[in-house]
Parts: sequence; C-alpha cells; structure tokens
Amino acid sequence: MKNGIFKLYSNDFVKSLVMAIIAAILVVVSTIVLAPNFDAFSVNWAIAGKDVINGSIIAAVSYLVKNLFTTDKGSILNITPNKK
Repeated sequence: MKNGIFKLYSNDFVKSLVMAIIAAILVVVSTIVLAPNFDAFSVNWAIAGKDVINGSIIAAVSYLVKNLFTTDKGSILNITPNKK
C-alpha cells in the first residue's frame, strides 16, 4: 500500500493507537520515577491520569499528522531533499 500525501489508511490508525499505548506506558513510568522517594504509592494518580491521557492523545495525533504530510518515501510535503 502506497501512502500518498494527504492520505491516511487504516494501518496508520492502528499504528497511532500503538504509539498512544507506548506513550501512556512511558508517562506512567516517568511519573513513578519522578515521584518523591521513587514510590508509586506517593503519586497523585488523579493528576497522573490526566497526564497519561494528554500524552497518549498528543502521541496519536502527532503520528497521524506526520503520516498525513509525508509520502511513502518519507519526504515531507512531497519535497525531496537535495543530496550533495
């Protein structure tokens, strides 16, 4: 399947879901690591939950936007870089 510019396919949405899951895991890990005394029980999970949701949405949307503006060859907006 060839990805054209300004086109998204179902495969892109599946990959963005995977990116959202990876981002959520990384946000949870960083929340625990940055907690006082490196303790998962001292984390305010209500605030951390909002961070997880925000990070997941940002990761998924940014992946979709990246795929929307690149071609199957990886060029952005169909502009080929100059090779010297």
